[in-house]
Amino acid sequence: MPSRRISDLRHARYYARRCAEAEQQYRDGRQERGLALFDQERAQIDRAWSRLVSQAHTSDSEILVLILAYADATASIGEIRYRLHEERIPRLEAQLAAARKLKNRRAEGQALGNLALAFAYAGKYEQAIAYYVQRIALARLIGDRRGEGVALANLGCAYKDQGAYREALLCHQQALEIAQELGDARAEGAQYGNLGNIFQVIGYYRRAIDFLERHLAIARRVGDRRGEGNALSNLALAYNSCRDYQKGVIYATEALEILRSIGDRRAEGNTLTNLGGAYLGLGNYNQAIACFEQQLMIAQEIGDLRGASAALGSLGVAYKRLGNIAAAIDSYEQALAIDRQIGEHSAEAIDSWNLGLLYEQQGDLHRAIERIQVYVDFAQSVNHPDAERDARWLETLRRRLGELEAQE
Repeated sequence: MPSRRISDLRHARYYARRCAEAEQQYRDGRQERGLALFDQERAQIDRAWSRLVSQAHTSDSEILVLILAYADATASIGEIRYRLHEERIPRLEAQLAAARKLKNRRAEGQALGNLALAFAYAGKYEQAIAYYVQRIALARLIGDRRGEGVALANLGCAYKDQGAYREALLCHQQALEIAQELGDARAEGAQYGNLGNIFQVIGYYRRAIDFLERHLAIARRVGDRRGEGNALSNLALAYNSCRDYQKGVIYATEALEILRSIGDRRAEGNTLTNLGGAYLGLGNYNQAIACFEQQLMIAQEIGDLRGASAALGSLGVAYKRLGNIAAAIDSYEQALAIDRQIGEHSAEAIDSWNLGLLYEQQGDLHRAIERIQVYVDFAQSVNHPDAERDARWLETLRRRLGELEAQE
């Protein structure tokens, strides 16, 4: 009769293979099948994982190798299925520790990149950037060009979320060059998408749409359903910014169908925000609020602070359109608190701007100026095309406040 250790290892190896099968299907564009297989076997996968981690302190090489196998086998699916703080980050920390004990540099690099991405999702950008920098240095040391490209792309996303757009563009351009060098069409498409997202944020909408359409075309050509869904969602946002709301609804609705079919809750929530934005533009406020409330619920369920901020900010817009100024201010203030907590400078600027408009409407010029100053500082730092116009309006508010105070 086999010992408990032998039976545990046999069980762990079998479910590591099953998990790897699900992950491979997911990466090959068969996301629905991959997720279904993972969900079918999840109870046993999690049971095997728990047993492995409980023995990781022994430095048993077979145990450590299996920990790496499980981490690799949930690299993509784990982002969707595992709760970030309670499950995802502890698994990745175990992966990093196992890789270092085994002195496996390639696995260490993968663990660093995965942890960086998880911290970025958690809104902890400084930690994310620190891990990405380590990841890039290690990839260059061991000649891992593909790993270097992935890390550069993700570092670019972290810089974007901090409002450091020049640094973000540089990272994505380097990642694009590596993808083209390696002939990796999926990665090339993703970089076009990342570049499009940056140009959308800084106000160059037509240029953004050009890059996002390149991403969509490549995703469809290679059968990348997740990439296709994300490209459609980002195109919806870009068309909303151009005030072409009918296209926004079309793209966002198509994106939702894809993202729900593959179970990507985070991307589903982001797309609900974009669909709600399109309904706002069309004047369908109740439909918009329904979208934003669904987005907020999803964000809270998965611990997505960035998504929660976006949903609250969008609710602020909808309540303002309905004339419920108190509810609008409350939503924006909640969003602003989250923006500052996670260092989301772009969202902080937008929510501050919207709050400034509401406070100005209520005659509270002190608060209006305080909030709008945040936006103007940000807009000037990224060379937004409307920055100087907004700065002039801020000066107009200051003059009005001065005149009112002089009359008192």
